[in-house]
Order: sequence, then C-alpha cells, then structure tokens
Amino acid sequence: ESSTSTGNHIVVTGGEQNITLDNVSISSGGCAFALQGNADVTLTLEGSNTLQSGGTNAGIHVPVGTALTIKGDGNLTAQGGTSGTYDNYGGAGIGGVGDNKTAGSFGTITLQGTGTGTITATGGKCGAGIGGGYNGAGGKIEICSGTVNATSSSGGAGIGGGYSGESGTIIISGGKITATADEFYSAGIGGGRWGAGNTIIISGGA
Repeated sequence: ESSTSTGNHIVVTGGEQNITLDNVSISSGGCAFALQGNADVTLTLEGSNTLQSGGTNAGIHVPVGTALTIKGDGNLTAQGGTSGTYDNYGGAGIGGVGDNKTAGSFGTITLQGTGTGTITATGGKCGAGIGGGYNGAGGKIEICSGTVNATSSSGGAGIGGGYSGESGTIIISGGKITATADEFYSAGIGGGRWGAGNTIIISGGA
C-alpha cells in the first residue's frame, strides 16, 4: 500500500486471478497493467488508484481472449498512452492497444463498482475510454453498477470502439455512467469514427 507513484507494471500471464489494488499509483512508459493469454482477472479496488501507460498501450490492456472484472469501493483512474508520433496511436483507458499495425481489439470487461467509488478511464490518441484502441472493436463491455466516467480521444467512442472500430457488445444495467467522445464524429456509447454500433442494451435506469 503506497501513495507514491512507481514506474513498475503488473502483468497477468494467464488463468483465474484475484488482485487487489489499494492506493497503488503506476506511471509506466509501457503498459501499467496487462492481461495476457487466457487471463481472467477479478480486480478489487480499495483507496485511490492510478494506472498511467505510455506509448501505444492501454491503461489496462484487456486483449481478445482475456477477461477483466473490476469491483470494490475504491477509485481507479486508467489512462491510455499516447505515442507522440503521427502514425502511431494511443491505447484505450481500459481495453485495446493503439498500435496501427495491429487492430486494438479487446476482450471482456465487466464493471461492478459500488456507489462510493469512481472508475475514470481516458483513451490515448484514437482510443476509447473503455473498449478499443485504434481500429479496435470486438469484445464485450458490461457495466452493472458504480460510477463510471469514460472519455475518448481523437475519434474513439467514450465506451465502445476505437477510431474505425465497431462497438462490440455493450450491456449497461445500472450505475451512473458518463461517456464522452471528444471529437471526430464518434459515439459516446457505440462505435468510433467510421465504426458501427453493434449490440447495445441499456436498462435499469442507468
């Protein structure tokens, strides 16, 4: 438990894992928190936590074939990286990467926060707040509860596809949700610029 920022990172290489973040702050030149292989991670939040990635990375990388569930009473700020070059792009706050050579698609993301905590996810260049990186689409996003603020950058959706990416499946059944697309005709919830909205279901007074 620490309030001091570190340049270390977290990598989960596979399997079902339970991880608690308690006042953790990571500012990495690479990916602050990465899932790999068949990783299925339940992430419990306590205190205030920050995951800041660099380059083309997502704040939390959830690639195709992996699953992330976030719950708990704490706060999380996840920031996708921005490469700083014209032909490379940043990752999602939570979701896919932004490498222009690889579609920044994502796996399964489930948010089950409580009323006392807030999840804030901001995409890097062309990335969704929650969802795809550049040209990234694909997975499933389910928000059941909690306060969620998701903001894209340069053509990504607030929640859904990155620039040129489709939304995948989005199910919102509760919580207080603010999803903002900053520019370039992308959706707050749905597809990024040039990307279609696929299956989007909103219910429960969200």
